[in-house]
Amino acid sequence: MGGSILDGPSVSSDGEHIAFAWSGSDCPLEVYVKVPDKDAVPVTSFGKDFDGRLRPGEVVTLKGADGVDIEGILLYPRDHDAAKQYPLLVQVHGGPSWQWEDRANLIWHDWGQMLTSRGYAVLLPNPPGSTGYGSDFERLLIDDVGGGESQDLVAGAQAMIERGIADPNRLAIGGWSWGGYLTAWAVTQTDIFKAAIMGAGVANLVSGHAAGDIAEANMA
Repeated sequence: MGGSILDGPSVSSDGEHIAFAWSGSDCPLEVYVKVPDKDAVPVTSFGKDFDGRLRPGEVVTLKGADGVDIEGILLYPRDHDAAKQYPLLVQVHGGPSWQWEDRANLIWHDWGQMLTSRGYAVLLPNPPGSTGYGSDFERLLIDDVGGGESQDLVAGAQAMIERGIADPNRLAIGGWSWGGYLTAWAVTQTDIFKAAIMGAGVANLVSGHAAGDIAEANMA
């Protein structure tokens, strides 16, 4: 098991068996059981149809526009050739209190693995406001909603250009929910993205106020 996510370890009453769920970017979530002095053994095979079809993720650290380190996951395109540049999608997660992890993201609004199979590189960044990096990191977007975040998304795309994997003339940005909102905001601040995909995002904060189905947001 390389870079990955482990969920919900549970120990048997006799202390001899540990069960947990594990996923990596190229391995859908499976349940494993481990006993002392032996390797963990999978007891499910939900992801067998994806064997050999998913791309591993690389955890990358980016320098944000305000100097704060931003972590993300880079998915390489199928048959990646280090001598070539590829179209790049920066996919923004929802929330903002959520985060991309080094797990197989395969649900309907997570497009990374689908796009890598079609020759795209995909960057999954965790800008300020994301969970998993402490409360101070989450609070960085207070009084600067969209501002610093969009700059960091641009900085992430530029870092992939400098890395040599992204074609500067074929950059795209997209996301769902909060990711859709940041997509709409980002393309008003820069013209580096040639395509943008906004899913279930708010494009007008005035008309969007009190019109959503999240009560806390409507009260803000």
